[in-house]
Amino acid sequence: MTDITIVVATYNRPAWLEVELHSILASAATVKPRGIEPRILVVDDCSETLAAREITGRLGVDYHRMPSNGGLAPTLAAGFERVDSTYYALWGDDDYMLPRWFGCSLDVIEQGHDVVSASYWRTDADLRLVQQQVLAPVTFGDLRAGRVSANDGALVRREAVDGISFRPERERAM
Repeated sequence: MTDITIVVATYNRPAWLEVELHSILASAATVKPRGIEPRILVVDDCSETLAAREITGRLGVDYHRMPSNGGLAPTLAAGFERVDSTYYALWGDDDYMLPRWFGCSLDVIEQGHDVVSASYWRTDADLRLVQQQVLAPVTFGDLRAGRVSANDGALVRREAVDGISFRPERERAM
């Protein structure tokens, strides 16, 4: 029915990456009965060790290593260039996917939306909840018109952004 690629950018945080990958795999397992097997692609921004490669190999996740450390935007752009699925989402290695993320996002996508941008909680350094950020449901047209913004983790129909290229020099916007 639907194919999805989750791109995860990482740099020197293997413990965080492993927790995140387990959370993505757990959420992905909830949509397997719907015939959906998401692809997870970790793009390593040339970390100082190969721990991310070891983790991805152990968990059966795709891995790509950047030739040099270039920062978040070029790393996500390299991952985006490797997306060959109908839908994709870009994540950082400091995120945690909630168990119902795939199911809830797909329910909205199936209503004909091009993008689903989920609400989230901000936490402090000890992961205590600090502030809830609730984002309204949006379409890609809303994003292009500047009426709303999407956080990382938004699920996007790849076809909706064909012809649009990431500009790594605009890292702040990523």
